[in-house]
Amino acid sequence: MTPMHNLGRPKMPFAFRLPLALACAVALAAPAAAAEGGGAAKTAFGPGERELQLAPMWVPVAGLKPRRPGIPAYRPLTLVLTSEDGGMIAMCHKLPYLTEAFLFELFREDIPGKGGHMDTTGLGERLLAAASAAAGPGVVKAVQAVDGTPYPSKSNQDILALCQ
Repeated sequence: MTPMHNLGRPKMPFAFRLPLALACAVALAAPAAAAEGGGAAKTAFGPGERELQLAPMWVPVAGLKPRRPGIPAYRPLTLVLTSEDGGMIAMCHKLPYLTEAFLFELFREDIPGKGGHMDTTGLGERLLAAASAAAGPGVVKAVQAVDGTPYPSKSNQDILALCQ
């Protein structure tokens, strides 16, 4: 650098540079140590955490419009996935593939409906087969299909945020 580049900028004394560099190094090393288990870092995957509630999907339901039986109505369907023991991380990594498989399966044929609600009988088994085909065996243990939009727990929102 030529002396012309330093015009107007005072030089920081060495006595201030060393403590500043040490403070920056400590500040940058603390998160890395916590991520490696050296600190009190907490992960959203608790020891008993095995369920993950997905965001509701709007799916076609047949038989809800009696005047227009050939045209499906759409209702929200919420899926609750249960992982195998210790499989939350694997299920989290496969979540995009699982969601795609669920959408293809749900739109392959209309879900039967009656009395303003969808009949979810047997839907969990169909979706579990789609999950096993998309993510492989041993990732998802069960799929529960819930008609409507139940409010997810706070830990579920944290887990979904980590998975995304």
